[in-house]
Amino acid sequence: MGSDSERDRIVQEVIHYLSLQQAGEDKSELSSDYGRRPLRLARVVRNDPSKNRVMIRFFGTDMYQRTQQIEAIYPGYMGAPDGTGIWHGLSAGDTVLVANTNSDKFIILNKITNIASSSLDPDSILEDIGNIDAVKSGGFAIRTRVKDGTDPCELMTIEAIPNSGILIGMAPFSSIKFDYFPNTNDSSKYDSVFSLASGQSYKTTEAGYVIDGIILRNIEPKDESTIDARNQEKWYEFLQPVCLDPTRNRVNKTENTTRIKNPPFIEKREVVYEFAESAVVESDSLETKKQNPQSFELAEKTSINRRSKNRRSRKEDVLSLSLVSPNYLIESIKGTLVDTFGNVLDLNRHKLPIGKNELVSLDGTDQAYKNLRELHRKGVAFHWELNARKDVNEAPIETGTGKSYAETENTYTRERRRFFFDIDKEGQFKLTVPSSSEKGNIALIANYENNSTVNPTEDDDENANNYNSLISPEEGKQDILLDAFGKGCVSLKGSEKLIPKDRKTGQAIKLGTVFHDISKTCCEPAFVDPVDKDLGAAIFAGPDGDPKGNILTSVVTTEINIDGEDANAGGRSGTFLFDGMVNLNIGANTVDRQSMWIDTEGGIISRIGRDKNNISMATQLDGHYYLQIGGNTIGDDKRYLKEGFDINANRNFIFEIRLIDGNNNYHRINIDENGILLRSAANIRLETKDNIILHAAKVISNCEIEEKYTTQYDYDIWKRVKMFGLISRLIASTDSYESLGSDGGPEE
Repeated sequence: MGSDSERDRIVQEVIHYLSLQQAGEDKSELSSDYGRRPLRLARVVRNDPSKNRVMIRFFGTDMYQRTQQIEAIYPGYMGAPDGTGIWHGLSAGDTVLVANTNSDKFIILNKITNIASSSLDPDSILEDIGNIDAVKSGGFAIRTRVKDGTDPCELMTIEAIPNSGILIGMAPFSSIKFDYFPNTNDSSKYDSVFSLASGQSYKTTEAGYVIDGIILRNIEPKDESTIDARNQEKWYEFLQPVCLDPTRNRVNKTENTTRIKNPPFIEKREVVYEFAESAVVESDSLETKKQNPQSFELAEKTSINRRSKNRRSRKEDVLSLSLVSPNYLIESIKGTLVDTFGNVLDLNRHKLPIGKNELVSLDGTDQAYKNLRELHRKGVAFHWELNARKDVNEAPIETGTGKSYAETENTYTRERRRFFFDIDKEGQFKLTVPSSSEKGNIALIANYENNSTVNPTEDDDENANNYNSLISPEEGKQDILLDAFGKGCVSLKGSEKLIPKDRKTGQAIKLGTVFHDISKTCCEPAFVDPVDKDLGAAIFAGPDGDPKGNILTSVVTTEINIDGEDANAGGRSGTFLFDGMVNLNIGANTVDRQSMWIDTEGGIISRIGRDKNNISMATQLDGHYYLQIGGNTIGDDKRYLKEGFDINANRNFIFEIRLIDGNNNYHRINIDENGILLRSAANIRLETKDNIILHAAKVISNCEIEEKYTTQYDYDIWKRVKMFGLISRLIASTDSYESLGSDGGPEE
């Protein structure tokens, strides 16, 4: 084969000739050496990038037999000896223009397209090359057709264009473009731009996958036994778009009574894994066996047999988060929530009855369209779900089938609860938050900073702290440091490595609240009147009516076990910390005009501060007020059965109201099994416009002084009770209430 220099000379000469043709200039004669080597047409038999060569067969000539394969150089191939590089689209059957070298070897000059083999003429081919879209001056392009036989305007291309950018596209369907524009502050600098235009977008990594575009689902299921879920190169190939009416084909524009506009729904869906996909992490039961050398092979065999048919591996699969496949950690969907088989779902994940043989369907009428839009308002527009982890010893995830699947008693199905937040297209939301396990997190009230911020280095030249330096933590310590605030009152008990420490004090951070010691709610002050212990002084500390009759000094358990067999840190769903006021406005439902349902399994411990007017709570009710203590209650949570809880709520409960005044005097109303007690360190007054009726077996009076007042009082004293200036008054036997005028006196 000729030398590289000879080949380059011939190539350059021919390229120059071709460029003149594209520029529309007159033909220039080729060199006399080249003139003795006529152009020939040939068909590509096969190509060999590793050797930078192409095997060809010439069209009918006397010099070579039609069946003889000839080796030719292809200068359009830019690559390395190992075969890597850019191969300009030559494949078996392509027609090429060929010239000889001095050593009677051949070099391919160009690929000939869209010309019938019967009319091939080397002299006319050079004229036709000018019809190809020219690459802009100084640019570089790689192009090929979208499909064999497609229109010339439908090209896949990579173009690098000066003063424009880099374009990667499949015209006219989609493109990726890297562009730039001058910085507004400095025209010599540029800001980069990345733009993506595509009907569908699909991105997959070890961390999960993201799908943007028209919703594609398995509306017409194929034979599942023939589908390998691992083959995801074209996961969408056998799927159909989900439209306004999911049972009809997609139609973008109404054409007749059978082809009615039926636009497709879209979704932006993302699935995030917990571990890398290539690690093939499966259920905890299988993964446990994989840890054991004795059971590893059997577990791996089971895994391989199941993997190809795993529905969760299919990219159209939705709403499948479960601990049977715990590696699927998070799923989020924006647009419209549609199940795997193309059904639009409402806020309860219930199928909307839309389509043929359902409540509503498209039929070309205005009313049908309105009915469809009305029903689609129930569809979910936003979905976010976390495959919440559970204690594998408590959660029977892989047990039972049908009605007996994952069956549990007295747990309210906590073992299968997942965190999810859904919003329907009318804006109504549904939030479910699972509870923690007995060895789960306890959220503490604390701020955090990293070690570099708290312990910055000092710049030598500026004698100033550098809060941006990277400082490795000392051995045994961590980079994130905590400082607690608030009123910690509950200690955590367990491994020291599990209990956070305060960076300032070095002490274990306690659980509590911000403003008050929640454990002392209704338990302080502990004060005993030194003079009169029987007339309403604070004679005890804390509620005096627990089941055993003991006086309580705390209304919460002040120590929690966070690990070990006695761990009891579970049952926690959230911690909220607002630094400012919350303005809560709630409307009412239509059927009952009710604004809130609150159903708690346990009690409520609360501390409420006061405003500048010393008001802790000012509540005005527009209707009746009912309060009941006792009655039917819950007792079917297995966590508390051993403590004697049952459905019988008719126990000796207590209702008590206390007031401690500025002198630390104690006033008390108490209702319990012994009756009603009113106790005060000051006066107790009863006032009524009508009679006081006492109905009792016996009235017992134990008074040192008994006096009946009959004194008349003027109108300055006889006034209604004022909220912030209570005027005391006595009741005389002749006193009566009268309507008061605007000046506070009696009406005339």
